[in-house]
Amino acid sequence: SNARAIASYVGQPALLNEILPHEIAHLILTDFLGGVDVSPKWFSEGVAQLAEERTAEKADLVMRTALRMKTYFSFESLEFYNINAEKDAQKVDLFYLQSVSMVDFLIKRFGSEKFGLWCRQMASGKSFSEAFRFVYGSYIDSWNSFEKKWAAYLME
Repeated sequence: SNARAIASYVGQPALLNEILPHEIAHLILTDFLGGVDVSPKWFSEGVAQLAEERTAEKADLVMRTALRMKTYFSFESLEFYNINAEKDAQKVDLFYLQSVSMVDFLIKRFGSEKFGLWCRQMASGKSFSEAFRFVYGSYIDSWNSFEKKWAAYLME
């Protein structure tokens, strides 16, 4: 069966302002992408967390510190990074905060229209990277360039 459920429990703190919006965002994104999410984990988790209250603001603060201490994930390493296999809780937290920070940067710097176009390109069958290049290629030509622009944006 392809039934989808959101598991939670009554009285769970943060249910209404974090967990439900997050899980609903995942469902909407997957539906939008035609039932198959071709994106890396950082993208779908970044999008889902945008739906949570204040997560993007918190991410900015944490990521500025991570940038100064050089403890963040290189963008290139995130493409195939399997967060589900990660045992270090701090790395897991960092992964989620960096994910939302990366998505938030793209939307704030280049606009939600471009971001929507990127998703539509994936929905129409382009791979994650092809769709990214199609929409952002004239501004960001590599993972390294994405990382540098994101870092400069956070440090403005």
